[in-house]
This record gives sequence, structure tokens and C-alpha cells, in this order.
Amino acid sequence: MTVTATLNAAPTGPYSKSWNVVSSADTDLSGTISHGFGATPAMVWLVPLLGANFYGKQWALGAVNASTIGLVAISFTGGGTSVAQLQVIAMLPHSMID
Repeated sequence: MTVTATLNAAPTGPYSKSWNVVSSADTDLSGTISHGFGATPAMVWLVPLLGANFYGKQWALGAVNASTIGLVAISFTGGGTSVAQLQVIAMLPHSMID
């Protein structure tokens, strides 16, 4: 699998993190981000980073648990690009934030 997720330096902290995701192969069907929170995020957003005309591959949120965030392909062509296509943003539950 060639889906890569790179942690963004900012705005990243102990309660929220974001990653830029690249899928460099059209055959990529899923991806997994190890978030490192130690608890299941309360909110996860998927934010497209390219204009609509540049997307062939589209992603949906898969399983989210205390260690990973799953991504699932909902289209199967057009992933072959070396630039970030998607930003994933995750936050811990409100009750865990000081």
C-alpha cells in the first residue's frame, strides 16, 4: 500500500492533530493513520486539499479507535499523484481537554 500520512507540525498538539495524506497508486483501497492519542478521537474531519477537477480518488472515513484512524477509498482511479490530496484532522473528546 502506498498511502502515506504525514503529521503536520502545526496545528498539532496533545488534544488535536492533523495529517496530510498522499495516495500515489490508483490501486490503494485503504489507509491507516496511527494517531497516538491513547484514546478514541471524538471528532475526525476529512478536508480535500485539491480542486474538484483534480480528484479521481475520493476517500471516506473508516474505523476510528483508540490507536488508529482508517480511510477507505470510495473511488478507485486517479490516486496516482505525489501531492497531498486530503487533510485528516482529529480531536480528543471535550472532557479530556483541560
